[in-house]
Amino acid sequence: MGKIIYKLFFEFFGCVMLGCFLNYSRMDSKNSGINVFHLPLLCWLPYAFAWKVSGGHLNPAVTLANMLRMDGEFKVIEGLLYMPVQFLGMWGGIMFAWWQNRDAGRLVIFDYQASNPWYEEAMAMELVCSFVFVLVHLLQQRESTAMSENAAFQTLTVGSFYGAIVYISAYRTGGSLNPAYGLAQTLADLADDGHDFAMEYTYIYVLFPLIGAIIAWALYQFIYVKAFEEPIDKDEIENKM
Repeated sequence: MGKIIYKLFFEFFGCVMLGCFLNYSRMDSKNSGINVFHLPLLCWLPYAFAWKVSGGHLNPAVTLANMLRMDGEFKVIEGLLYMPVQFLGMWGGIMFAWWQNRDAGRLVIFDYQASNPWYEEAMAMELVCSFVFVLVHLLQQRESTAMSENAAFQTLTVGSFYGAIVYISAYRTGGSLNPAYGLAQTLADLADDGHDFAMEYTYIYVLFPLIGAIIAWALYQFIYVKAFEEPIDKDEIENKM
């Protein structure tokens, strides 16, 4: 019991940091001192903080993919506990940023003043980018597919990659790629200005990253794992040569 509480603690505060950084990036850089150009390195910090203890999920999509893994290294009950804690952490980070700047921020597509919002593009971006990010995260957790045995490089890969794809997708679709952050941010936007338009398309930022995570898990489980677990027959290779 104590071990899972320890993991939840690191997931929570990792999400607080990540949610705060993501929210800062949506504010005027003159007020926050942070913009999307800083995100790739800033996102490294929360992943480095939580990686060795909780696995540094910080994202329900990543947690879902780990719950589906067939190696039994991550228990379903842990995942069910991770997800609400991740949401609460993201909410806490957003509220901290709001308290400092008096601006809850918003995902671009939920800005009721925006014209011609790209809903279809947002769906595709959330699905495809989440798929790639979750796959990268899963590969860094496996010794045979990680770019390095060093946790610092593993978390740098995951954190900077996440910050980069948020930056790429931020301008027109909001750049969430995280159901916990997407839900927390739209609720904060609703509380800030009272316009319920923010909640109308919440499913884009909750459902599509989860679909992307399932696709990433399938590719990881049935392609990558199978490829690295199958023994190499050196004699057969030599005969072919």
